Amino acid sequence: MRVSHDHRAQWRREIAPESAWRDARTRRWVDLVAAIAVAAALLDALLTYLVLDGSVHLERNPLVGAAMRAIGIGPTLTLGALLRFGIVAALAFIASRAVRPVVRGFAAGAIVVIAVWWCAVVFANAVAAAHLF
Repeated sequence: MRVSHDHRAQWRREIAPESAWRDARTRRWVDLVAAIAVAAALLDALLTYLVLDGSVHLERNPLVGAAMRAIGIGPTLTLGALLRFGIVAALAFIASRAVRPVVRGFAAGAIVVIAVWWCAVVFANAVAAAHLF
């Protein structure tokens, strides 16, 4: 598949070659929240692995449970963590390089929502782990 010159020109107009934020402080906040989201995703995968301990029937998500039965708990959680990392990396790229402030704001907001959600999931997994041990 070839990308036309018009599409490349459009891409160059929409994405800045370096950070589009006027101040470095805002960019550091985006990086910090992205790091928290990635750390929470990794902790979620690790805690889920420890809590399940080979018992796929404890997994509440039917899609994830089917994947765990098909390829195993470890590979499923590893793929899930890699997918989460890719999503956060893509959003962080957009949040830092998009030319339009609205796009940068929505991407940064999405990272915040993801980080809060995954931190809540990690907390729930930690509570579940505490009850099991």
